[in-house]
Amino acid sequence: SIVRDYLLANPELLEEVFTELQRKREAEASAARIEQLAVYREELENSPLDPVLGNPEGDVTLVEFFDYNCGYCRRAMEDILRLVEADDDVRVVFKEFPVLGESSIEAAQVSIAVNEVAPEAYEEFHVRLMETDEPANARLALALVDEMGLPRAEIEAAMTAPVVQKTVEETYQLAN
Repeated sequence: SIVRDYLLANPELLEEVFTELQRKREAEASAARIEQLAVYREELENSPLDPVLGNPEGDVTLVEFFDYNCGYCRRAMEDILRLVEADDDVRVVFKEFPVLGESSIEAAQVSIAVNEVAPEAYEEFHVRLMETDEPANARLALALVDEMGLPRAEIEAAMTAPVVQKTVEETYQLAN
């Protein structure tokens, strides 16, 4: 009853207590994220399945989980390109993360196949598909393959290769 009476007389203390509790929980969550990052850093930054933009040997790594139909991802593309252009030590690892429906999965399948068949063309393909005003899907991505003069038959065949599913599954696991 003494504590109750004191708190009723000084309710601002509860605000301080809740603020401190929130700060403590945020610090614990931050420490947990740092620990998880350490556990998965190698998979995040150096998977042979993922394309890299910028300096492959750069000492600063940005990992982007993206969906070709994500408006935020599309808007971030310009910033990523500026970052890579401004700093020769930046490398960007792209993680295919098709979460916005079947059309996103289709676009990711084409993209992964492009990276397998013509890795030297991946950056241009990726940027162009991200900059389109249309929703990304297999039809649009394959039209881009044709526009770029890439070997469509090889890319279509690669779309069903195990590496496509493995790439997406690895990204989903890391995201979780």
